[in-house]
Amino acid sequence: MKNLKPMILILFFLSYLLPGCQKEPSPTPMPGEPVDSSSFFKVMWSVPITSDTAQVISDHKFIHKGNIINQKGFHGPTNILSMYNGETGEKIWNWEDSKIRDGSEILGLTGMILKDNKLMIGHHNLTYFINPDNGLTLLEDTPDSPDKLFLLQCSTLDDYIFRTVDPRGGPDDPYSELVYYDVKNLSSNKLLFHQPKENDFSPTVLGVNGYKNKNGDQILLFQNRQYRFSPGRGKVDLICYNLTQDTIVWKKEDLTASRNSNVQAPVIYNQKIYFAGASNIYCLDLFTGEEIWHSVPSPTQSSLVTSAYKIIDSKLIVNDDEWNLMALDPISGRTIWHIPEVGNSNKLENYGDILFVASNDLIAIDVRKGKIIERLKPDTDRKNDASFFWESIAVDHENKRVFATDGFFLMCLEINPK
Repeated sequence: MKNLKPMILILFFLSYLLPGCQKEPSPTPMPGEPVDSSSFFKVMWSVPITSDTAQVISDHKFIHKGNIINQKGFHGPTNILSMYNGETGEKIWNWEDSKIRDGSEILGLTGMILKDNKLMIGHHNLTYFINPDNGLTLLEDTPDSPDKLFLLQCSTLDDYIFRTVDPRGGPDDPYSELVYYDVKNLSSNKLLFHQPKENDFSPTVLGVNGYKNKNGDQILLFQNRQYRFSPGRGKVDLICYNLTQDTIVWKKEDLTASRNSNVQAPVIYNQKIYFAGASNIYCLDLFTGEEIWHSVPSPTQSSLVTSAYKIIDSKLIVNDDEWNLMALDPISGRTIWHIPEVGNSNKLENYGDILFVASNDLIAIDVRKGKIIERLKPDTDRKNDASFFWESIAVDHENKRVFATDGFFLMCLEINPK
């Protein structure tokens, strides 16, 4: 029996060399494939956001003192806004207004901003500011004439919130205006910029960003997105405006080849401007408006009109309308990595170099490597097959939490619990 022991060891060793008996090494994930995602997300709590069987759309979320403010909308009377305890999910307050007939009237707004402990809610006829501590209305404001209405897109810079005002009565508008709110000294809107119709093009001015120049003047950047109805033709101008001196610094006329554009405010980074047309990303010199490069980042040449773009980890991240996610080199416009089939979101949120995209699935992406960390699918068992993650999420950086909704439930997820 003693002689069998060495023989058994030899046979065991030889068997390891036979095909099918070796342990395959773990393959290196290809770009865009999930890496180790074990317990990256941990659901802390979930609460229903509807009391009926209709699917609820939840579009805006804001972190306030560790709590989560969630906007929802569906046809029928509803609490349009609610704040929940970030730790437990317990509801703290509801907000609604009888002038807004139901939640669907503010469904899908980009006009909602939390700034200086005030929450602005944008509506076509009204602008609300509410106290996020208790949900009480602080200010209710209208355009300065009943012949005007607000557009839904809003932007913010320093202590100001900007809205676009157009005349009522049809798409062929004779002018477009930018108005602003001083959030610290809250009062009615004030006129910032008036753009008349030029060469039969109806204007729409929107998407404000800016900086202070070396003299301390406030410089604003925004677009004039125009259309001429006969014959049908678009035109996009990018305007650099010195608010302090009330002068145009430069204007880049008819910038985009497609004559259409994304409505997001331009991104400013390292003395450059990044601006999205309908299918191109443009990089311009901040001070002169001269083009440095333009790129068609999507391999499918998809539209960028509703897309999001943002600087993360020194990369320009672009999510196009055909579900591609790309990282561009901000200096050259070169594509660094590309991940297909991530969904389409007009809001990109990140926690450091981890990017979150919510569109059908909730996806966490390592921006440094261009790899998916986790793809969390909605729990259809307790709802139905139509459930999906809505695009708005909020990241609580201090407590390492992500808040998301899948149409039925508001969820709090802990980030990378280890």
